[in-house]
Amino acid sequence: MDPTITLMLHGAAEKTNAKDEVTIMVLAKEIQVLILSKLDGLSLARVQKVCRLWYDIVDDFEKYFHVWLRCCLTEISICDLVEITGLLEIDESDDLLVTADNLKKLPTIFWREVYAEYHRNDFIKNKARKMNKIEYPNCYGMVTALKLKDNVLFSGHEDGRVISWENIDGCVRNTTCHQHQRMVTDLAVTRADLTVNHLLLGINNTFVISSSKDSSLILNDITGGQSTKISYFSKQVNSVSCSGLTFVAAANCSFLQGHPVWDIDYHKELNARLRCRQDLAGQESTNILAVALQRNKVLASDDIGNLLLYKGTGQDQKSKQDQPIILSVFGAAVKSILFRDDKVVCLTDDGMLCVSLDLKEFKQHSVYEAINVIPECIAWRVNILVIGAKTGKVFLYLVKGDSDLLHLDLSIPVAIYDTDSEHVNSVAIGDDGNGPVLAIATEHSFITLVRWTR
Repeated sequence: MDPTITLMLHGAAEKTNAKDEVTIMVLAKEIQVLILSKLDGLSLARVQKVCRLWYDIVDDFEKYFHVWLRCCLTEISICDLVEITGLLEIDESDDLLVTADNLKKLPTIFWREVYAEYHRNDFIKNKARKMNKIEYPNCYGMVTALKLKDNVLFSGHEDGRVISWENIDGCVRNTTCHQHQRMVTDLAVTRADLTVNHLLLGINNTFVISSSKDSSLILNDITGGQSTKISYFSKQVNSVSCSGLTFVAAANCSFLQGHPVWDIDYHKELNARLRCRQDLAGQESTNILAVALQRNKVLASDDIGNLLLYKGTGQDQKSKQDQPIILSVFGAAVKSILFRDDKVVCLTDDGMLCVSLDLKEFKQHSVYEAINVIPECIAWRVNILVIGAKTGKVFLYLVKGDSDLLHLDLSIPVAIYDTDSEHVNSVAIGDDGNGPVLAIATEHSFITLVRWTR
């Protein structure tokens, strides 16, 4: 496209002679339509404000040409689209064109909001932030795990409670989902196999899975109001992770139990059906501290620094399971794993942030050397990476591409929030429809919510 036209479309041209000022306005409408059709989503949003003609042209794009769906599919990675929309069929499709035809059933406003949510993450760079607190009784004990999903915050506590905090952008309501006998160690939240038809019909079952030091897991259908306890392990369960309606957990001394993978069955009665069990025989340690599931791949870490990859979770119990692959051996145990697509971020006990784009090579970043704090927890949603640290500080980074992640400069966070606490127990990141929301749990009896809006 002509550079002069591009600059004028953005409203930023510095006119140097009279001819340039009328370059595009004197063209036939059909030509202007062709030019505007080449713009990205952010530029389309801007040119709508220039004049009535361009407003009408973009409006026609929205009505008849699914322009915001096109922008989402061409400008946002599949992994990020799935995380924002919850539509696993985008990720599982072998033919994106066929999938796009089905996605066109969803209204334009849906895809426009998806596109806006993706770009709202930039608010953490330059928008004002607002803070409020959600208080809870001291008898619950500290928050030990946090998750944000669809404007609902879930918290796990020292006394074993799992609480849902609804309507966090307004008058907060809380409900105790269920309770373990001992401390909650981790939470995972997922939705039923969400499809385009489910969205059109308003069907959206949400499930929360919690792990505990009491050696149990509890699966709760928040929408249906049912829960079921899974007593599979003999020692404390350290971590749980889900992908769609499949979930996996990690526990101490799990030599006999192996590495189980469950499916959620909720159509008649809520149940966790064991899909397969991966053998831990031959491993140096069977104390599995962290786990992450992405499609049919499981990442797990033990207490001596091994990071293991298991494949074949799509198999059934009778099939022979693939032997695990040791991806890396770190200098300390991995206490958190974030797994998206084939991209991995691990946090180790010695304060290293270990990053891989391909499950092969890992680049290690020393958090302490970069920002002089000891990291305690991490979270990652779409293109925002969060690190919570001792001294109560929370650091936020934008990682929009593979290069941003691999060459992450921890010394230059996009935003920092100080909780005035000694520890950050857990962090979660989400979006409330107006901008990013950061949830922070410390040793105090409240959860801090930080928002960035226009």
